[in-house]
Amino acid sequence: MIIVAALAALAVIGTWAVINLWNPMTPNTQDQNPSASAGDEIEAEAPWRLVVESDGSNGDGCIVTLHRRDPEWTWKNDYPVWDEASFQISESGTFRWEAGSGCVALRRSGPGALSLPAIVEGSGESDAFKPPASIVVKARDFHGNSSCELELRDVATGKKVDIGTLTKDQGTVTLHPEGSPLVYLVPEFCTVQIRAG
Repeated sequence: MIIVAALAALAVIGTWAVINLWNPMTPNTQDQNPSASAGDEIEAEAPWRLVVESDGSNGDGCIVTLHRRDPEWTWKNDYPVWDEASFQISESGTFRWEAGSGCVALRRSGPGALSLPAIVEGSGESDAFKPPASIVVKARDFHGNSSCELELRDVATGKKVDIGTLTKDQGTVTLHPEGSPLVYLVPEFCTVQIRAG
């Protein structure tokens, strides 16, 4: 009787295992992608800043995609954010953002007000400032890179008004606003000092 009962119990366990292993309705967590997540909507009037924050748990850094349906418009940061970075946005409307796990996108009203001289970290974009006739940009830290590309952009349109390159041999570059009343600096991967020329 004991042997028969044991065999019956084994048969029940075996049947349960087969059903759960082969049942297509059983969730398989290994096939799920936990890195993709949708964020809340952001309503903003241009110009404004998108702040991307990482809690450090995402090994790939944070790439945020910002999408507006009407009229159609999409933006994303070109390089991963590992800590925190601010980006100038020259579009108005209601936006939806998506990012990987451990990443958050926040709205910061207005373009900011940077006072010169100032130090700008090599992640994201600077706050806006009223430019003098010429702007001197000096490298402070290349963060292991051999060079650093610079872009001076107009706040209202986001268009480039001047560009430059910092290298170990040429650590200072002068940029010109070309008549733009309010600009911001995009220093690619390096920390710089900005001052009037």
